Amino acid sequence: MEEKNIPEEKKASGTEKETVKPEEKGSAAKETAQPAPEDTVRAKKAYRTGKIINDIGMGLFSVFILLGAVRFFLNLELYIGGSIVTSYLYFLLLIPCIMMITGLVMTNKAAKQLGKTEKGGKPMLIAIIIAAVLILGFSVAEIFHPSYHVYEIEKCKASDGREFMLAKSERVSITGEVHSEIPSYYDLDVYDVNGIFARKLCTKDVHKGSYNIEKTEKGYRLNISYLGIEEGIPFSV
Repeated sequence: MEEKNIPEEKKASGTEKETVKPEEKGSAAKETAQPAPEDTVRAKKAYRTGKIINDIGMGLFSVFILLGAVRFFLNLELYIGGSIVTSYLYFLLLIPCIMMITGLVMTNKAAKQLGKTEKGGKPMLIAIIIAAVLILGFSVAEIFHPSYHVYEIEKCKASDGREFMLAKSERVSITGEVHSEIPSYYDLDVYDVNGIFARKLCTKDVHKGSYNIEKTEKGYRLNISYLGIEEGIPFSV
């Protein structure tokens, strides 16, 4: 059989389809998928901004946790306007949580625009959102069902004239009942107040009775008398 020749006119006119390699197709698709230079600059700027916001939020969160630990170990309470308002401090943790959520959303979105994958971005975002919801729920619960419920606060001068703050309180569990009025048995807490900070010096579960603070050689002593029982609880400032 004779081999058919392709006319030169067809070759010149380009009617014959040229074969394109798969590698060339992939590279062409990638080139078309790349964002414009202006979009790339904006995405990079948003990524850096998100990183900064996330880092600041994480730093604030760490500082708040550290301050909370210091407050716990030093038995400090926030005392403003004649009331102990420490439970409201839990809401401050929402500030760094919101900052971290905002920063992670910005970095994840910018990374997607740049065609990159932010390692651990989505799991971290979900974890922070869950933490923020738990903190909000716990903070609201502390307002309406405080674990440290203070019924009455009064001033008490020691025998040497130094003034202390006495709080009649009760520790309440999550499922426990918060009484509307002070119960027969309660805790008597002694505080030393400096500005807006009140440091707990001692506490004693008592019944309704009498009490006073006496200056001693080693410090001070809380003297209580109830139901025919007299006790002295030493403490130092």
